[in-house]
Amino acid sequence: MLLRCIILACLVSLVGCGGDGLHLATVDGIVTLNGEPLAEARIVFYPEGGGRLSHAITDLDGSYSLVYVDGIRGALPGTHKVSISTFVEADPDSDDALIKMGQR
Repeated sequence: MLLRCIILACLVSLVGCGGDGLHLATVDGIVTLNGEPLAEARIVFYPEGGGRLSHAITDLDGSYSLVYVDGIRGALPGTHKVSISTFVEADPDSDDALIKMGQR
């Protein structure tokens, strides 16, 4: 299923991180689908130049803040491919019909 999402806001600022000279960009935003906030979506930023990915899960209002590694927020500066997914594994015992089918 192709999921079309719009990232409404993306705040990027360079910050230094750690003593090894690693520089990260702080990335925050809001994801919507058909004009409504997309809650509990997994966001992954894959750097096109290689390197560690950054990820987040959206809040109920669709907002997110990328995490580089545990305890360190941000993403490598540069161009990224972005993946947004709300995939959940099917649970035949769920009371929610969509989760029962593996959709949300």
